[in-house]
Amino acid sequence: MVDESSKTLYEILECDVDDTLETIKENYRRLAVLHHPDKCSDSKRFVAVDKAWKVLRDPQLRRDYDAQLMSETAAHEPLLFATVTKEDMEECGDEFSYGCKCGGEYIMSKSELTIHTDPSNNDSRFFVECTDCSLCICVICSCT
Repeated sequence: MVDESSKTLYEILECDVDDTLETIKENYRRLAVLHHPDKCSDSKRFVAVDKAWKVLRDPQLRRDYDAQLMSETAAHEPLLFATVTKEDMEECGDEFSYGCKCGGEYIMSKSELTIHTDPSNNDSRFFVECTDCSLCICVICSCT
């Protein structure tokens, strides 16, 4: 059994972040019955299910939890706006650029492209950050 403390509240309730309150409620009821202390000797799972439900059923607590979860995820994974190829980017002199939804740009020089392109790998990938926000794009460089 996986340690409940390493799971998100959504994982504990076996649902997705974008599930409706109704879906979360259905999963809570099913899991609460399944892991109720009267039916199961391990009450830790029931306590985790109940705690998850108490947070996710309240709109403000859920928003706060989602923000915390997104912040933790962002610390480990880049916030990806798009996956593009060199051909999707606009060439301007010695640079390639791609517009961001915030109005900023993703800019990389031709020399950066050369550095990141691996001839032994048909599809080299790397991230470029926006000049104005925290989003990034994944640039795929095909060597074929």
